[in-house]
Amino acid sequence: MDFGQKFLNVLVAIYDKQQAKILINDHMTDKLEIQKGMRQGYPLSPLLFILTLETQTRIIRKEPEIKGLKNREEYKLQTFADDLVFILEDPENSGPKLIEKLEEFGKVVGLKINRKKTKILTNNMTKIQKENLTMVMDIQVTNKIFGNCNLGKVYNA
Repeated sequence: MDFGQKFLNVLVAIYDKQQAKILINDHMTDKLEIQKGMRQGYPLSPLLFILTLETQTRIIRKEPEIKGLKNREEYKLQTFADDLVFILEDPENSGPKLIEKLEEFGKVVGLKINRKKTKILTNNMTKIQKENLTMVMDIQVTNKIFGNCNLGKVYNA
C-alpha cells in the first residue's frame, strides 16, 4: 500500500513524541513519554490498526506454504475487527508457517498472539494429530466453540 509521503508525515506528526499525565489520588504525575501503542479514542487509531492488519492478511494470503480451503478460490482467513479466523486445509504443515508469519509481523508492529485466548478447531483429525498440532503450535486444539457448543453438533445438525 502506497499512501504517499504527505500522509506518512501527518501520521508521524500525530503519533511522534506522545506524552501523558496520570491522575492518581488527586495528584498529577509528571509527563510520561508514550513509547508504544496508539491513542485510545483517537479517530485515526481504528483505521491505522485495520491498515496494519490488512498488511498482515496480504502477507498470509500470498504465502504459498499456508494452504487454505479451496472452493473456486482459496480461503485462508477472515477478519472481524481485531479477531482473525484462519481456515487451513493442512494445519499440520500450514499451521507452523502461519504462526511464523504472525510472529515475524508481530515483532515489527508490536502485536503478539494471545495463546490463552487462541483456539484451534479441527475436523477429521485423529487424537494423535491433534496432540501433535497442539505441541507444534503451542495453542490448544479443541472441538468446542462458544462454551458448551460442540463443533461436531454444529456439523451434524
